[in-house]
Amino acid sequence: MLRSEQNDPVALGPAPGLGQLDQLIEHTGSAGVEVRLTVTGRPVDVPAGIDLSAYRIVQEALTNVVKHAAIGTAEALIDYRPSELAIKVTDHGAGCPNGNVGTGHGLIGISERVTLYGGSLEAGPLPDHGFEVSARLPLMERPL
Repeated sequence: MLRSEQNDPVALGPAPGLGQLDQLIEHTGSAGVEVRLTVTGRPVDVPAGIDLSAYRIVQEALTNVVKHAAIGTAEALIDYRPSELAIKVTDHGAGCPNGNVGTGHGLIGISERVTLYGGSLEAGPLPDHGFEVSARLPLMERPL
């Protein structure tokens, strides 16, 4: 943990959160996918673990768009609700062949993050083309 084979100074910095979504979206754009970010509701301070999880959910969903969607655009929604944070990442790309969502670790990681905080997750192909990840996280952390 204290040593890394990589010389990545960002890896040693503070954990990312929703405040760094603009940089994530810029990075995704440089990978060839333009992301339209919409933030609704009244932004509030989010507990650190939920903040990191929300960022990682968006990051993994956008990584999947870059890798699998074969399309140059995606939409991300962050909706601050009174007792929860709703996250939705949608693309209208290639979707999943034969409805097969795959066996990668990305969606498993998203599911684990959502479950850790007692949230809910829906992820899957859209009726015509594309894929959507929709997660809800309560704004209060559960005691361990």
